[in-house]
Amino acid sequence: MSMFRRNSTTMPEKTVQLPLAPMADVFIVILIFILKSLASDPGALAPNNTVSLPTANGQSEAQATEYRIDISKDSLSLNEQSLVTLSNYRFRKEDLDEKGLPKGLQETLQKKLQGQSGAVAQANPMTVYADKEAPYDTVRTVLSIAADSGYSRLQIAVAGDR
Repeated sequence: MSMFRRNSTTMPEKTVQLPLAPMADVFIVILIFILKSLASDPGALAPNNTVSLPTANGQSEAQATEYRIDISKDSLSLNEQSLVTLSNYRFRKEDLDEKGLPKGLQETLQKKLQGQSGAVAQANPMTVYADKEAPYDTVRTVLSIAADSGYSRLQIAVAGDR
């Protein structure tokens, strides 16, 4: 005999309902992002004749750029205009300032920015086309100078698999 009696009445079961309207909203937003990413068409990037681009696995969106830096074996150019003469992908000592940075590139990028407001310059991405044989030190120096000059949307172009 037990001292405690159990109540024989059972509690009514609660039904669980999932709110479908907020879930449908989330799925619609996810669907829009997926469709948007699949609908974007990457444009063709055309390197300079003296630049041989490295290859990459993956997909990227190419955007229309106003500023283009080409790094080839013997020169560094901005929008098809030669700025600095290179020696085997390296900056020549006479073209460097006291900090070890190329003078022509830094001055030219800063002059381009002075002609525009900050928002306009940041809206225009700068793409660096570097030969696949170019050392990373040279590419890093160019990207660093561009960032220090006020450009925030920097891109490095690579050749995709064909």
